[in-house]
Amino acid sequence: MTPSSSRHPEVFSLVEPREETWDGTAEKDALVTGSTDGVGRLVARKLGQAGAHVLVHGRDAERGARVLGDTEASGGAADFLAADLSALAEVRRFLLEKIP
Repeated sequence: MTPSSSRHPEVFSLVEPREETWDGTAEKDALVTGSTDGVGRLVARKLGQAGAHVLVHGRDAERGARVLGDTEASGGAADFLAADLSALAEVRRFLLEKIP
């Protein structure tokens, strides 16, 4: 139990640890929004390792290139999609450009 969970041990005792699985992702496309940092970056890399083609999303092309490198170095395939998804025009451009 982590220090922050010690205040409510009854809640954390209900959560069973699960084995990490990425079954069913091979040969699929996976869009991971906000994947140039943090959890999104980890998810992108794991999906790539599992055989998915990862569409890495973010606003910073330099950070996107690093995620592409990480994903490809771990055996995955990826493309970077630069878009600010809070702007409707960017969402439209993004969809027209990358989604068949």
